[in-house]
Amino acid sequence: RTMDSETITFEVWHDPVVQAHGFSARSTYTEFCLATVVGPTALLALRAITARLESAKNPVTIDLGEFGRSLGVGTGTGNTSVIRRTLRRLEQFGLARAIPGGYAVRTWVAPLTEGSLRRAGADVRRVHDHLMATRTGQRASA
Repeated sequence: RTMDSETITFEVWHDPVVQAHGFSARSTYTEFCLATVVGPTALLALRAITARLESAKNPVTIDLGEFGRSLGVGTGTGNTSVIRRTLRRLEQFGLARAIPGGYAVRTWVAPLTEGSLRRAGADVRRVHDHLMATRTGQRASA
């Protein structure tokens, strides 16, 4: 069976508040803290989309099957495919929103909520606290 060819467009979801108080989707914070909330595949997809948006002009159109292949989740693009479920997961956690022809995606993410931090555990809490203090110190000295 041949892979379905379907393109999808991603564009930056600008949010000045999150950009002022949050972390890049490609940051250490996102890797260590957000993964516990959204899961590894959604995190990898968010980081890959962000990298494409940062290296190309906004918006960027990609082949959905090839994107799935690049994430290691296969080339299927049907409604129950892993790549579709991954995009829905990004929506569920407010990291993407559907737009005509694709998604607007946050390239900056907000710090975890207190409830998410409690569920994530002590190791994530330590990383969160350290990176929040580091970020606050950097902005205060800027």
